Amino acid sequence: MKAPLQTEAELRHQIWRELQLATHDRHHEWRTPVLATLGAHGVPQALGLEIPARKRPCTTLLC
Repeated sequence: MKAPLQTEAELRHQIWRELQLATHDRHHEWRTPVLATLGAHGVPQALGLEIPARKRPCTTLLC
């Protein structure tokens, strides 16, 4: 088992790593992430996303 990430920088690095891997591996678990929330009436609403290839310097990740 991997050791847990200790710092925000380590976590951010690992997130970028997984997103970059997902752009090249069609079967990667992060290839089609889903953003979900509850709507005004308490009904779940979800949006599936396709991760396009991106380069780290031109993209911002907000945590």
